[in-house]
Amino acid sequence: MDIPGTDGVTDCLDALLSVGGESVTMQYEPGHLEAHADDFAVSWQELLDLIGSGLESSDERVGVVHEGFTQERVVGVTGVVAITSDDSSFWGCRPGRTAPSHLISGTKVPTKQLCIWGEWLAAHRFNLWTCYPGGPAPREIHDPDIAVDQLDESIAFWSAHAIVVDD
Repeated sequence: MDIPGTDGVTDCLDALLSVGGESVTMQYEPGHLEAHADDFAVSWQELLDLIGSGLESSDERVGVVHEGFTQERVVGVTGVVAITSDDSSFWGCRPGRTAPSHLISGTKVPTKQLCIWGEWLAAHRFNLWTCYPGGPAPREIHDPDIAVDQLDESIAFWSAHAIVVDD
């Protein structure tokens, strides 16, 4: 997927969404979304439409949104998979990161889920932190921005899940 602004723009950009028939300005950082661009099976405009329809469930339009929205068709592939104790998962650093992630060699799987993670700044302004095919996952255990009260959930999730990487 071609994400506007990934040609060297370092600032946040705005995109217009339709949320419940109302115009909402979504702020996003192109470089951050680019990390998931190859996982999508939809165009940029289709993604904006899916984000808009997902945000319709935000009745009050306040606070943080970290939810997975099931779509009618496959939106892409997810690289977060459940693992068992028999799997050959390992801890390692992904490109561009210094903190280790729980990883596993394998193939990403098709998904109809779309995770939206961001925050309502006002009734007609949404700051998209990230968006990717798949369900919501908590911050990783070694994420430098993780809060102490998020650690238990993170440890429980990332002990049973890993991020798929190429061999």
